[in-house]
Amino acid sequence: MASMTKTLDNVTLKWLDGDDLDQLEPILAEKGWASLNKATSRALAAFDQDGKMIGWEIFQLYPYLGPAYVEKAWRGSGLYEKLSDELHEFLLGVQCRGAIMIAETIFAEKLAEKHGMRKVEFPVYEQVT
Repeated sequence: MASMTKTLDNVTLKWLDGDDLDQLEPILAEKGWASLNKATSRALAAFDQDGKMIGWEIFQLYPYLGPAYVEKAWRGSGLYEKLSDELHEFLLGVQCRGAIMIAETIFAEKLAEKHGMRKVEFPVYEQVT
């Protein structure tokens, strides 16, 4: 049986936003990925010649927590923990779908774990422009 080679000749790319992002929900749910915030997300989708969506990549604004700083004289006072607790409550209050942080100290790691954050086990890449 001959293999069928796919080519990109008849693939069309289209940006999705707003309610058009609902098309992605079945796959997001199947994979256990969070639903998208329609106000802060877009997706570049690929469609075959029959108009079937065959792939996509999402661009989204996802809250990044940090950096954090406490004056040396105030370190060990509980101020960092208070700031972290208040920020966590704020995120819950605005129904934030998630957030990321880079724990640069053991204290930051402990606070992240306290608030139910999980360590990412996958490679994380950064682009600084």
